[in-house]
Amino acid sequence: MKSPKTPETAFTLPVPHSVGIHCSSTSVRDVLAYDGIHLSEAMVFGLGSGLGFVLWPDPDQPPALRFNGRARDLEGKFYANVGHPITWACRWDPDAMYDTVRQGRPILAQTDIRPLPYYDGVHFAGHGVVVIGLDPHSQTAWLADVIAETPQAIPLDALRRAMGPNPSPLTEAYHWAPAPRIHLHLGAPLIRRAVRVMVDEMLSPDQPKAVGLPAMHRYIEALPESIHAPDPRWVARFAYQTIEKRGTGGGAFRLLYAQFLREAATWIPALASLADEAETIGRRWQALAQIFKRTFIENDPHGFTQAASHLAAIAEAEAAWLARLADVASS
Repeated sequence: MKSPKTPETAFTLPVPHSVGIHCSSTSVRDVLAYDGIHLSEAMVFGLGSGLGFVLWPDPDQPPALRFNGRARDLEGKFYANVGHPITWACRWDPDAMYDTVRQGRPILAQTDIRPLPYYDGVHFAGHGVVVIGLDPHSQTAWLADVIAETPQAIPLDALRRAMGPNPSPLTEAYHWAPAPRIHLHLGAPLIRRAVRVMVDEMLSPDQPKAVGLPAMHRYIEALPESIHAPDPRWVARFAYQTIEKRGTGGGAFRLLYAQFLREAATWIPALASLADEAETIGRRWQALAQIFKRTFIENDPHGFTQAASHLAAIAEAEAAWLARLADVASS
């Protein structure tokens, strides 16, 4: 980037921000509020078809078997669902990013948290932030992040590394894009579209080894073998965190999705009972988290087998619930 002639060439946008539940839904919520559109985070999560299951083995980075209870690319799905698809840059281009902010548009970005200096040292990809300011002179970026009320100032190189190649199928390298201004028509057609996208990815994913219910069954089969991992306790601890911590809202995002369905029932009343089912399933995920928690605290070698059995029952319940959601979304 070219060095500015005066310090005034630094730009920071007044994007309204507050701590949220999940990173990506908070990011989109903030951008919408900047443009005068006010939605709850749960509604953003649902309209972004945010519920899911993603699995990836990574033998070089413990734990070797990881999962996440959200879908890939919530931000991209949200804007596609509302009729304003975005195109990820897929390249590092700080000049274009600076021009975007200078022209008054926030930048949506997906990152790995490890290079972000205010997080721990664990790889966790697909983390959504909003770039609200850039200073090419001091090589500084300001991020609105779910973790804090105030913008986080970081070195621009840390942002580059956070957005660069990472080991997760949740995102690709350099997923950043100017946040588009949208015209939102909230109603039954949009809600049905968003639900269908989520259900299709769970039941008939394009990458069945990594996504959706097929990936969940793959994880169930592999889970008992976690006892042979280099650090079984960390596998169990990370699984617990993935379900109950790390921006899920509890219950592997199922409780957050239940909130969306309850709001959406204003337009589609049949979703109210399906929201109750989503909450019940979320509580079952919370019970699974407690199995993982006991496994790492007590170093219990039998915990992984018990967890696999519990998750198999959850998968069966989710399959039936998703089928009922598909019927309502198609009616």
